[in-house]
Amino acid sequence: MTAASAAGVVRPVGGAAPLQCIAVQPTVVVEVEVDAAFDEDAGQWRHRARFLRVRADLSAYDVRRMSAS
Repeated sequence: MTAASAAGVVRPVGGAAPLQCIAVQPTVVVEVEVDAAFDEDAGQWRHRARFLRVRADLSAYDVRRMSAS
């Protein structure tokens, strides 16, 4: 996570204008597909996360929290 994304601004893939990020309460668990390609020079992920499915069998309390770093 970059300093910009921690402050609530996310830079979309492809060089588009930054997006405002709004924190929400975790009430739904979803499964996504991602890869680990991170461009250190640009400070952003190279590929978007892809939504796979809603995980109705899990609650937000079942999922381990990721650290901010």
